[in-house]
Formats: sequence, structure tokens, C-alpha cells
Amino acid sequence: MSGRRTFIPGAIILAVIGIGFTIHQIQKNRTRTFSTIVGTVIRDDPDPHKQLPVPGVRISSINGLATPAEADSTGHFQLNLNPSLEPSTPVSLQFQHSQYETLNESRPAGDQLWIVRMKPRQPIVNGSTERKIVEIADVRIRHTTKAMSTANVGSVVRTLDVVNQGNIPCEKPGTCSPDGKWKAALETFRLDAGENRVFRNLRLSCIAGPCPFTKIETEETQNRGQTIHVVVRNWSDTTTFLIEAEVFQTMMSDMVRRSYPAIFGTTMNFTLPSQAMGPSIEAELDHAPIVFPLGPNLILSWAVCSVKTDKDQSRLYRCELKPGYQFKNTAAESE
Repeated sequence: MSGRRTFIPGAIILAVIGIGFTIHQIQKNRTRTFSTIVGTVIRDDPDPHKQLPVPGVRISSINGLATPAEADSTGHFQLNLNPSLEPSTPVSLQFQHSQYETLNESRPAGDQLWIVRMKPRQPIVNGSTERKIVEIADVRIRHTTKAMSTANVGSVVRTLDVVNQGNIPCEKPGTCSPDGKWKAALETFRLDAGENRVFRNLRLSCIAGPCPFTKIETEETQNRGQTIHVVVRNWSDTTTFLIEAEVFQTMMSDMVRRSYPAIFGTTMNFTLPSQAMGPSIEAELDHAPIVFPLGPNLILSWAVCSVKTDKDQSRLYRCELKPGYQFKNTAAESE
């Protein structure tokens, strides 16, 4: 007698699995807590190009649930919650900066990123003491880098006498003319350029004596141009050759580089490579050309600057104009 087989519909199996997964997620969410708040602070502006990071923002917890923190040069911040909070627990933070309006934000605890937008403070203008707006134009970034360069440092001129007597039959074994008929002489010349120097444009010419009865056997530079090697055959009377070459030296030198910043509204951004030295800003203030060195403290009379160093040691500079200054043709540059 064969037993009966019971078949369970696939829909019932899927429903059971779904219920189990939902119960698991509910239990998981009940036990999960959050210990940090991570976010960034940017300028509140309808133009995405002007939604720039706001460094130095002081962040504190209004309801005392998080330790205070400060936004770094990129506007990034991270606060530690104490104690850890369950999902949806309200967290209230206050954001303060001297150049921006104080902002209070309240959001539920969770793993979402906080994107905080702060409005710049409007400068207070007194009608009787209204300050003239200073225009800043033609802004350029100047820096120097060390680079290996090769420069022409002179030339070398030498003469080579190939001593011989003509019309003497060649006796073998011996040095002979190319046709083997006349006794010949071989003269070799070598010259070293010196450390970090090379020869270029080697030229060898017969300038005296019976030149038609000579042959240049070797005319080359060796060791990547550091050495001149010349071999001349002469089967007549003494001849004179002129050896000339240009001398180039490889050395470390300072190369001046210039670039242009990206300007949006009252803020400009620019980057410099890790090997950049002595950065400065060249600009025209009210039509007067001025150079502003960017020292380690980034102190400018007309802007507040900050710098961020990336992993490859390149540096991102951000400068925001102080009240009373504006970039000339800012609208055109922002398009």
C-alpha cells in the first residue's frame, strides 16, 4: 500500500517566508541603536555652484544628547551620541558661525546623512558711513615647482691632427688606405662632458691638409651623449679636423606656474600640486596690480582663506571675500 504525498502550494511557502523576514526585521530594528551623527554644512544658496562647504561651524546638542563638534575644512562633521539612541528618537542640534545665521535643526536618530544649509549673514550698512566696494579683478594663482630641466650651457671646440706621410706603400699587416695601397694612420679622439652634462649636435670637419684622402671611421656620442668618440683615417700627409658640439646640462630649477581660480559669487577655489612652493595670488584691486603671498596662516586683507590637504598631498584652497569687496564681473564668471 503506497503512502500519500502532500503538496504545499508555492504561494503558501512564500507567504510564510515573507512573514518570517518581516518579524526578523522588526526585532532587528527594535534592538538597533545609533551612536553617531554624520553630516556636512554648506551655504544655503539657490545656485548649486555657490552651495560651498562652510568650515569652522560649531555644533552642539540642544537636548544634550551629543558631544559638541566643529566642521572641518570641507564642512564635514561627526557627533558622538551619549547614550546611543533608538530609531526615531528626536535629536536637536544648533549650528553657529560668525558669518552665518545660527541654525537649529531637529531630526530623528537614524543612519541618514545630515545635509545642513546655513544662510550667510547680511552685512550691516550704515547710510552715513557706507564703505566703498573694492573690486578685485584678473585673479591669478602663482606658484613655483622644482623641476629637472636641460639647458644649453655652451659649446666645445677642439682640433684633431692626424699625422701621416703620403705616398708610402702599405705593408701588411698594418694600417692602410681603404683600397689597401697606401700606408695610413688612425687617430682616435675622446672627450667627456662631465657630470650631468651631455653633448649634442656633434660636427666633425676636415679643415686643413689633403682632406680628400681622409675618411671618418667613427663620429658619435656615447653613454647617452656624455662622451664624444671620433676615429679618423688618413693615408696622405698630415690633416687637421675640427670637432664641435653643443653642451647641455641637466639641473634642478624653479619653474613658475600660473593658473586661474574658479570664482562663484564671493568665493573662489583653486588647487595646487604637492610640490608647489611659495603660492601667491596676483590680482588687481581698483585697477592696481598687487601680489598677495599666501603664507602658512593664509592671511589676506580682503578674504578669509582655508586649505584642505588630500591624500596625494595636493591642496584645495577656498577663499571667501570679506564685506566691502567683490569680484569684478562675478556674474559672467559664474556662468
